[in-house]
Amino acid sequence: MDVHSNITELAINGGKPIRETFLPYATQWIGEEEKKEVMSVLDSNWLTTGPKVTQFEKEIAEFVGAKYAIAVNSGTAALHCCVGALDIGPGDEVITTAFTFLATSNCIVYRGATPVLVDIDETTYNIDPEEIRKKITPRTKAIIPVHYAGNPCNMDEIRKIAKEYNLKIIEDAAHAISAEYKGHKIGALSDLTIFSFHPVKNMTTAEGGIITTNDPELAKLCVMHRTHGITKEAMERYGKTADWMYDMQRLGHRYNMTEFQAALGVAQLKKLPAFQQRREEIVKKYDLAFTHIPELMLQKVHPGMKSSWHLYTIRVNENMLTVDRNQLIKALKAENIGVNVHYIPIHLHSYYQKKYGFKRGQFSITEKVYDTIITLPLFPKMDDCDVEDVIAAVTKVLFHYRKDKLSSFTSEKTLLMYPTTSKIALGTAQFGYDYGINNTRGKVPKIEVFNILQYALDSGITVLDTAYGYQESESVIGEFIKNNPQSQLKIISKFHNEEIERFFNESLERLNSLHVYGYLIHHFNKFLEHPEMWEMLQKLKKEGKIQKIGLSLYHPYEAEYILDHNLDVDIVQFPFSIFDQRFARLLPQLKERGIEIYVRSVFLQGLLFKHPEELHGEFSKVQDKVQQLQNLAKETKIPLSALCINFAVLDKYIDKVILGIDSLENIKENVSSLQYYERVHNIYGILKNMKEDNEKVILPIHWNTN
Repeated sequence: MDVHSNITELAINGGKPIRETFLPYATQWIGEEEKKEVMSVLDSNWLTTGPKVTQFEKEIAEFVGAKYAIAVNSGTAALHCCVGALDIGPGDEVITTAFTFLATSNCIVYRGATPVLVDIDETTYNIDPEEIRKKITPRTKAIIPVHYAGNPCNMDEIRKIAKEYNLKIIEDAAHAISAEYKGHKIGALSDLTIFSFHPVKNMTTAEGGIITTNDPELAKLCVMHRTHGITKEAMERYGKTADWMYDMQRLGHRYNMTEFQAALGVAQLKKLPAFQQRREEIVKKYDLAFTHIPELMLQKVHPGMKSSWHLYTIRVNENMLTVDRNQLIKALKAENIGVNVHYIPIHLHSYYQKKYGFKRGQFSITEKVYDTIITLPLFPKMDDCDVEDVIAAVTKVLFHYRKDKLSSFTSEKTLLMYPTTSKIALGTAQFGYDYGINNTRGKVPKIEVFNILQYALDSGITVLDTAYGYQESESVIGEFIKNNPQSQLKIISKFHNEEIERFFNESLERLNSLHVYGYLIHHFNKFLEHPEMWEMLQKLKKEGKIQKIGLSLYHPYEAEYILDHNLDVDIVQFPFSIFDQRFARLLPQLKERGIEIYVRSVFLQGLLFKHPEELHGEFSKVQDKVQQLQNLAKETKIPLSALCINFAVLDKYIDKVILGIDSLENIKENVSSLQYYERVHNIYGILKNMKEDNEKVILPIHWNTN
């Protein structure tokens, strides 16, 4: 075991990767429903385009609000059908973005027309309407805007331009199923819209695409194009009453969708709302982690737009780093994070450079975005651990390659809302007895307790966490309250004896109070074994003697019990630290129930401050992590206590962080730790990755057995 190893050592340089297994940037999610739908096709009379395709088309049309939908075997085929339906050909020009996948421009070339590329908006990465206007000529026939990553383009301006110059619009919405423009789903806003159902898209048909339109003539032409340009499809030519006669009226292609693909699509479409919701949940986590990192820029989604979040991209400010984007990609892949780049601009491909004379330098914004963009993993099958791994890896890699690790913390972009002491509660165990693994002072003298409490009030800290079992703690606090009746302190106390009424009254007497803010059952097993304790708490709450009632927890399954049984709990309190993140996954659910969340043991009762060589027995298993954390504090010049405090303060679901105080200097130091909030935010992903699962180490109730 190398106790001198550093948590920031990159895997590409021989360090330990964030993940043991590779996380792709995207993948499909197939369940039993899809398998059942596909297998039903085998039991039917149709394998090629048939009733299942018709069903899928109808359901997609209803989903996006269009009159017609025409299913084909790929998004590329859909684009080709659209350009063909508009009779675009040699001598014609079609305007589209330089920043897209090749299929968008290839469909123009297939028809012998000329792709006219324009630059993009630097914040949305979508086609710039003003650049469209500059490129219109008498030969221009259509515009193909691309909703990059599922972020809708400025369709009002594009439609205004199209109307002014009598141009058709084909929306390339390959990324944008579920996206909305000013309250309307993408798919029925323009002459034609296409979607793609490749396996990495928001829903899949294995391979496949679809065209939506409100124009019956265009719909008819697209149907013909997908079947060689003939007038009848298979369902119209086969069967007892079908007419075998058909005629090829236009040059088309074999682009029809199979029944297997449509069956898969029917099942996936039912799941699309849930898929979309999960994508949005992941995006919120990414945004929270990355928005204020000075080296990163994120795609902007304008008000009134709803992105489908097919992709989540970050752009890097290479001026603040010692390496370029490509090296960052290598480093992230070494951490087992499957990042990618979307896309290599059209004009940088050799085919387009040779055929149309394109070259680097023609589209400056597109090139600027392309040179600095990275696509992060985003797909609904990702769990929260996967998301945390991505955040941790990005944070770790950026931290390693920063030019100036300190100045980057204080850039203008990192000016977060400075946290106040409103998220801090005072832990008072050491007011009553000798407490904590690293405690060398013993119980805090009474006069110093009074000074601590006054400083807390002056600093805006009004909540005190105590317990009946903290020996003299309640009595000392009560004496302070008696001497300072206007102090407005909010007391939360705990107990674990079933004689609740007697102990509660004794607590009130000790605290010189008629009521308390909160009263908690200290051990969950007592709550289960003695339901009368909870009934008594509820009675005392109704009498106005307790404002909030709750439970002090030690294990996540106890919080799960609260959620599963829908208990009427006001407050929960449990351990939470850089090492102990066992409850993290449950925080959103607890908060959704309106439960106040208090966390304790952010310093692991002093364990994190111990010299690693002093850790023996079971503790020796975390020697390296303790050393790494202490090294990180030195490297970033952030006090170790500030890392611990702000790690908890940064969690938006946590209401109060309980800090055990053993001296006046200690509370002053902890309050001043909040000034490091921004800097801790920038390495939050690294800290998240330091979680420890060994309960014999992270739970003090096991320490006596080590």
